[in-house]
Amino acid sequence: MMKTKNVLIIIISGLLCVYSILGLNGNSCAQPLTGKCGDKICDDFEKRNPDACPSDCLPAQSSQSLQSAFQVSALSSVYLNSPFGFVQGSFDAHYQFDPTFKNILELGVHWDRPFEGHTKTMWLDIENEKTGKGNYDFREPDAILTEAFKKDVNLFISLPIINPLYGSDVSRDGNLYPTHSDALEGYKKFVKKIVRRYSKRVKYWMVGQNEFDDLNPLAKNLKAYSREGFNTMVQYAKAACEAIAEVCADCRPVIGGSVVPAISFSRKGDKNPAPDGNGYQEAASDGLYAKLIPLVRESREDLVIDYHFWYKSDKKDYRNQREIIDKIRKIAPGAEIWNTETGTVDGINGATEFEQARDIVRLYVYALAYGQKKLFWTNTIEYDWTKDDSNAFDYMGLINNPGNTDGLSHKKLSYYTYKKMVEVLEGSDWDNIQIIQEKDGVYIYKFIKNALPVWVAWNDNEAEKQVTISGLRSNQARITEAVPKLESGKDVTDYNGAFNTKNEKIKNGKITLIIKDIPVFIEETASSDLPPLEISAKIGVVSDKLQKH
Repeated sequence: MMKTKNVLIIIISGLLCVYSILGLNGNSCAQPLTGKCGDKICDDFEKRNPDACPSDCLPAQSSQSLQSAFQVSALSSVYLNSPFGFVQGSFDAHYQFDPTFKNILELGVHWDRPFEGHTKTMWLDIENEKTGKGNYDFREPDAILTEAFKKDVNLFISLPIINPLYGSDVSRDGNLYPTHSDALEGYKKFVKKIVRRYSKRVKYWMVGQNEFDDLNPLAKNLKAYSREGFNTMVQYAKAACEAIAEVCADCRPVIGGSVVPAISFSRKGDKNPAPDGNGYQEAASDGLYAKLIPLVRESREDLVIDYHFWYKSDKKDYRNQREIIDKIRKIAPGAEIWNTETGTVDGINGATEFEQARDIVRLYVYALAYGQKKLFWTNTIEYDWTKDDSNAFDYMGLINNPGNTDGLSHKKLSYYTYKKMVEVLEGSDWDNIQIIQEKDGVYIYKFIKNALPVWVAWNDNEAEKQVTISGLRSNQARITEAVPKLESGKDVTDYNGAFNTKNEKIKNGKITLIIKDIPVFIEETASSDLPPLEISAKIGVVSDKLQKH
């Protein structure tokens, strides 16, 4: 059968050559079949003649099938503005890409920032020594993303400036940064190609991936603080922004996240935490991002600003976000702000499952209240990077990695807290979150979801507090503690019954609660004819008793 097939291919090839000689079929015989049909290599001949060997050149390469596979889904579009996302939410315990997005979809989340090496969307994956300069092979990312796009998940894809084809002696993790004279134009062409190809499903693109960060080798080796090195970085960022704009009107660039935001976004004279943790010190000069971003925004005003920031399990640590948000707003007024790598730990430095779960709600709600648009948690499943699990990233996931030294394998309390937070808050008006109270250690915020208010409140004090919330228009409210009432996630057998929940009557538009360190959701559940009232909160200490947690 194979012999017959190959004979037919030879006959077809010969006919195509005859057509070519007669000027009827372009250049079909300019290069003969260099391999065998079935060798899984789509050679030049097969690319120009896709019917010659469809098993080597994937049928998905046809423009019609691609457009069908990459069409935006109704649900993914609905969730474009959702603030809930994960870094490598498609990642499993064996570091493999999981196109089912099982965990994040179970959590109600529709945003994922996959590791570009898993999706084969890196520049060096698509344009390399095999393809030659100016040629692109999208077969692997097409196959992977076709499966991924079947789910109602929005992908946020980064475009690291890494490609050994363009030469360099500057490397990161063994990958070479381009420094040849044609590298900038090569990067811009690649960005245009990949953005145009997936623009129906991928609307946000990370320009670089930490390439512009103070701690990155590119910054150091190109002497980012020298005029030459800095200008190079600006040129790459601008080139990517311009490329995205040229091929996709509704796509937006996101500047690759700073991992030292308190310094990177600082202007001369700003006070930042000292490296040794002892007080604050003045910035002697503008940080890298403080200089870079205003120049890049000249090319793209709607540039999204990303930072990466992780936290200890400290119930006051979430407030560190305010400092960074304020710094970004000074250098980029009106810019949309994301944090695409964040998280807290459990199981290290004395942190517990309860503390990690508690801090999830505080981190998200506080940042959203101050206008930040997205937070991507790191990640669903714990990493397993170090033999002794000394790396904090090995403890940030919401599900234990059984490969870690603790041997644990269960969904943590934080998993169920995250799910409950999404369940209660998803679909809110993210542009109109009200800060009701931030004093005396008590924090209260008001969301609007389906025209009804949802309140989130917590208490940073050791003592319990009595809180009276006014301005409610319903007859009753459902009060839900955000952390399951169990000691560990392994004890959760019934999600719906895992949380302390009660219904409270609303009298004269007011409700009085005892607030502990566990965040609570307050949902108005029935409408009434109560007149609108001023929103206020009165706070008083009712107990000095310490929490059991």
